[in-house]
Amino acid sequence: SYSFCTLLVSQLEQKTMETEILDGILQELKHAMLEGPKETLLERVRQLKRMLVREGVLQADTSAPPSRPSTPSPAHFRKRSSVGFHVHRNSPFKDEVTLATRQFVHFQRLCKHGHWHGTAHPPHLCNQCVANCGGGAWTRAKVRDSAGGLIYSEKKRISSLLKQAMHIALHKYRKSNPYVNFKPAGHGKMEVQKITYDVPENRWKSTPIEITLESSSFAKGAMRECWRMIELGTQARCVAKKYLDPKHEPEDPEDDSSVYHVDTKMQAVAKYYAEEFSKHPECWDTVDFIEAYMVQKPDGTLMSIEHYLDGKYVKHNNNSGYCFGSKTTPQAFTHYTWAKSEGELMIVDIQGVGELYTDPQIHTRDGVGYGEGNLGTAGMALFFHSHVCNHICQTFNLAPLELHHEVGGSSKTSFEDFRTVLPTSRLLNGGLASAEGVHHNVDSKTGELHMVMADLHSKGRFTEGITQYESAFHHLQMAAMYEDVPALLCLARMYSGFDRDFLEDVSDVPDNHDLTIILLQKAYSFGNREACCALIQLCSDGAYTPVNRALVVDCLRAYPQTTPAKKDYLWSNFSLTPLTHAAALARMLEDDPETYQESADLYNEAAELAMASGKGNLATKYFMKAEEIQALVDDDFGEDGEGEEGKAF
Repeated sequence: SYSFCTLLVSQLEQKTMETEILDGILQELKHAMLEGPKETLLERVRQLKRMLVREGVLQADTSAPPSRPSTPSPAHFRKRSSVGFHVHRNSPFKDEVTLATRQFVHFQRLCKHGHWHGTAHPPHLCNQCVANCGGGAWTRAKVRDSAGGLIYSEKKRISSLLKQAMHIALHKYRKSNPYVNFKPAGHGKMEVQKITYDVPENRWKSTPIEITLESSSFAKGAMRECWRMIELGTQARCVAKKYLDPKHEPEDPEDDSSVYHVDTKMQAVAKYYAEEFSKHPECWDTVDFIEAYMVQKPDGTLMSIEHYLDGKYVKHNNNSGYCFGSKTTPQAFTHYTWAKSEGELMIVDIQGVGELYTDPQIHTRDGVGYGEGNLGTAGMALFFHSHVCNHICQTFNLAPLELHHEVGGSSKTSFEDFRTVLPTSRLLNGGLASAEGVHHNVDSKTGELHMVMADLHSKGRFTEGITQYESAFHHLQMAAMYEDVPALLCLARMYSGFDRDFLEDVSDVPDNHDLTIILLQKAYSFGNREACCALIQLCSDGAYTPVNRALVVDCLRAYPQTTPAKKDYLWSNFSLTPLTHAAALARMLEDDPETYQESADLYNEAAELAMASGKGNLATKYFMKAEEIQALVDDDFGEDGEGEEGKAF
């Protein structure tokens, strides 16, 4: 607490205090009133008073009072709600301080006997004043001395106001804090295993601790029940949570797929990224998540544990892409987690008190793990659709996602009306084409986001089911530009002239065979099987594009190592079977004397596969073809395996 106050004092001296910092100071003071000694509290009140006055949260009015008549009028004795004291309109403690002001501050007057009396309440006069001046014969009214300073000490006034304001806040705090009446001595001790997740080491750790857990829960929801708990070693006030549904209770406590393990790991990962965010040299607004762990009770059951958060919960974004409020740090933090993890995960559902958050949700690139709220790349795309990069994103050099916004549903179903068609040079080189033809590496994970965004626009996700054709096509091009394999297949299909299943209502799409082959070659370079099969068939007979024997042979040889895409966009009708693959490669190799033997072996393999499939005539054909090529091999090299040069030697 002392180090925290020291940090705040240094920030105040540098004129960087904000409302959130003031709220943090007040929280510290409220805890000090409950737990700290009186001297500590008074010192913090003095610190707070100096900070508030210096920063203008509370301002003392030093203007001169109006002149007073020698004979006071009845209006002269009116109660004044405040004397030279105002509360800043942006102060988060405005209501409490204003109430304390009405209760405490009053105007004071000096009688002829030199006694000060207040007029905020019925005059409290001494006996001498009642006898000699009748309680109303004032010699003068004075609020300032000859030096111009306030007769009633400004320092005492501010300190008293703050004390009364904090008493009011403390009363509210005690009513809302479930731990005020929770006494650890009234509950027995329990030794449990504290289970935490170490993110850098990627493993679970277990430590024995002692806790005090109340016998009955203080809150119960639809899914979980909550108990107050105190960790005796650190005296940390915690909330213990347990799921009501028995199916969530793991049979094996070490099963890390249980909801207890998932919740704990999710919070630990979020806390790790928050610490990395706060350590950034350009970061001036920190982020943190409360500590969360599990405890295994002596009977083997698990409970999720979180440190108790005191204050008003605020939600800044959720796992469906919505961003709430004007606070920029939580949104920048979510963007940062995606960039820091290189697109592998994103932390959303940021909520908590001040800059201390809890109960996040994590989206992963593959959509695996972290519970049912993990929406995968779709969840990431939804966040970027509503996120507007702010000054923190710019400071951290976080690149925004290039979006295309259409107003309402699109009526543009003709390709000729699209204004977002990218030039081929940018499409193939990410907009970074150079004279030397250097290939530029681009972020394929950004391409995945664009492809998901294209799919969402095509389904009318943002316009109540109305398809936004131009936005969908724009993001499809961006995804292909960033070398996303499904996007390359989809865009190649659109330009191929064949039937398609994406944006099939868009008309007048030009047939561009050369661009189709180039896009398929890019997808094939990433080991895609659909592109490999399409290139084999389109480039082998000369009907679609000029024959490219070298490319076809390369594709046929690499075919066994290729992998299919998650979605093929109708390119699967070019797929190969082991039989057709062996026959096609044998056919491409039969014209080169250096590959006669390989071609003969492949024809024999194809014949055996045909026999196994019950295709006797085809098997006979391939056996005969294998014998013909084998005869050519024998003629060139002789029966004993030596060529003509070997015989002559």
